[in-house]
Amino acid sequence: MQLLIDTHILIWFLEGNQSLSKQRRQIVADTQNNVFISIASLWEMAVKISIGKLTPAQSLADVIKIQIVKERFSFVSKARMGYCFTYATHQQSAESLS
Repeated sequence: MQLLIDTHILIWFLEGNQSLSKQRRQIVADTQNNVFISIASLWEMAVKISIGKLTPAQSLADVIKIQIVKERFSFVSKARMGYCFTYATHQQSAESLS
């Protein structure tokens, strides 16, 4: 399966946040799945860090180098977005995944 995860899912996954259910965490962690993130998610994280709304345990540069590469996430280009499944965070959409 191809997954395009949004910023919240990315942050929750990397931080081990309980807001991401065990089932959804397993889907993202499954090496059979191709997980994509948008460069906009990194921009959003940088903005949140700069205004004090996000305090990651590591610098954003380390998150990119260590966590994102380690988790084998790929950056999605605009051209590929049409081919990716959007992993929704909204309750109604998330329920339809079950």
